[in-house]
Amino acid sequence: MLENISCFLFDQIDLPESSISTSDSDIEIIDNEISYHSNGAANNPKNFECAKDFIKNDIEAYKKMHERFYHKEKEYNLGAQYYTWKNFLIFTVPLLGLQIANAIIPSIFAAASQAKFLQILITVISAVSAAIIALQSKLHWVETSEKFNSVSSAYGLLASNAYFEMNRARAKYKEVENSFVNNNNGENQKLDMDFHHKMSQNLVSFLQNARKLEEHVCKHVPMVSNWIVRKIRAFQVSKEFKNDPVK
Repeated sequence: MLENISCFLFDQIDLPESSISTSDSDIEIIDNEISYHSNGAANNPKNFECAKDFIKNDIEAYKKMHERFYHKEKEYNLGAQYYTWKNFLIFTVPLLGLQIANAIIPSIFAAASQAKFLQILITVISAVSAAIIALQSKLHWVETSEKFNSVSSAYGLLASNAYFEMNRARAKYKEVENSFVNNNNGENQKLDMDFHHKMSQNLVSFLQNARKLEEHVCKHVPMVSNWIVRKIRAFQVSKEFKNDPVK
C-alpha cells in the first residue's frame, strides 16, 4: 500500500527529463572535473577558435554539474517526502486512532460489570501506543526526512550557482565570437586571450567549493533508497514514452 501511495505522490511531481545516475561516486565525479580543468587552466588559448573551444569545455562542465545537482535535489526531495508520508501513515495515523479510541471507549463500556474489561482494554491501548512511539523514535524517519530536505536545499543552491555560471560562460562565448568577427587587431586579441585563465580558475574554485559543501551536507546522511530511485526511473521511462510521437 505504501508503494502505491508513493507512486501516486511521485506522479504529482515534475521530474527532470534526463536520467538520474547514482552509480558513480559523487566526490570522484567532482574530483575528476577539478583535475581536468586545473590542468587546462594554465593554458591560454592561442587564437579565437581555441578560445571558443576552451569556453565550450567550461560551459559543458557547468552544464554537467547543473544537471547532476538538479537531479540530486529532486532525488533527496522525493526521499524526504517519502519518509514524511511513511511516518505519517505508519505512526501518526495509528497513534491518532488509538488516542481517539482511548477517549471514546470509556463512555461505551460505562457499566460497572464492564469495569475490569475496560481497564484491560485501556492498558492494552496504552501499551500499543507506547510501543509505536518507541519504534518511531528508534527508526528516526522524521529526522531522516529533515536531513534529506537539508541536502535537497543545498543541491538546489549548487544547481542555481552552476546555472548562473553556465550562462555567464555562454555570454563570454558570445563576446569572444563577436570579437572574432569584428576585431582583427593583435593587441585586442591578446587582451581577449587572457580571460581564459581567470575563467578556468573560477571554474576550479566553483568545483572545489561545491565539493566541500557536498561533503559537509552529506556527512552522516543516509543514501536515498534504491526503491525511490527505481520509481523515479520507472516514472521517467513512462513519461518519455507518453511524449514520444512515434509509438
